[in-house]
Formats: sequence, structure tokens, C-alpha cells
Amino acid sequence: MLVTGTFDFATGAGGEGGEDLPAENAGEPLESADSTDSFALLVDDDADCLRILRSLIESDGHRCLTAQSGLDALASCEAVGTPRFVVTDWNMPGLDGEMLARRLKDRYPALPIVLVTGRCAHEVPAASRESLFSAVLTKPLDPAVLSRVLSDLPSLGDSDRSSENSS
Repeated sequence: MLVTGTFDFATGAGGEGGEDLPAENAGEPLESADSTDSFALLVDDDADCLRILRSLIESDGHRCLTAQSGLDALASCEAVGTPRFVVTDWNMPGLDGEMLARRLKDRYPALPIVLVTGRCAHEVPAASRESLFSAVLTKPLDPAVLSRVLSDLPSLGDSDRSSENSS
């Protein structure tokens, strides 16, 4: 699924009617999560983009764990378990969003992963779009589109979670 929208990560402005993002809910990464809790894993090397993304996703009622690199994201999965879904930036130093998705899919084949990028979505190789990502969203991002995409993601069942965590 290829989606575009109208949220400006640089200014925090956008959405329907151009409202600005409230500062509430932006904060420190979740320190720990009970493995029975459903949480979203958000990955972006840009702290401002990560803060805004977290605020948008938390406003939809999701608990969030944040990571500023692909390696930190993998370590978070090891420490706290399988997220409900992952939203990752594409261009990051070290382990980029595509490489992160490959590593996560090796461990958790059914894990929904959404790629968010400031680049043209058509630059993401077609094979990666089809095999790795549930959706590719381009910046600027429309909060309503993000919300709809996240609500349409498939759910990992409890049995999938426990078998993936025991691998």
C-alpha cells in the first residue's frame, strides 16, 4: 500500500484543517513494557520526527516504545518482546529501515511494518514494498491517513507472539 499525506515533520503542522500537533504525549521512550502489553515500536534517527510520530500514534491510543536506530530497535525487541507493529524511517545510519525490516521479518514473519520516508515512495524497491512493508507512507504525512493505515494492520495473535518470543 502506497500512501501520501500532509503532515510536515519539520514544523509539526498539518492534518485536516492544518492543525498543529500538541506537545503533550511527547516524551521519553517507554522504559519497559510488560510482554503482555501491546505496544508499537517507532524507529527514526531524527529525534524531532520520532517525538512527533510518537505523539500521533499515542493519540490513537497505542503505547509506544521508541528507538533512534535500527540496532536499538532490534535490542528493544530482544528486551521487551514483539511489538504489535513497527513504524520505521527509511534513511537511517547503520541499519536503515529496509535492513531493519528484513531482520525483523526473519524473526517475526507476521509482524506488520510501516515504512515512513521523506523520499519518493517509488524509490523503495518493489520487492521490498511487497515482501517487507504493510504500507509505505511518505512525508509530509497526514495524521488521518496514518491512523487509518494503523487501524487496518493485521493483528499478531497471542500464540504468534509467544512462539516468536521463544525463538
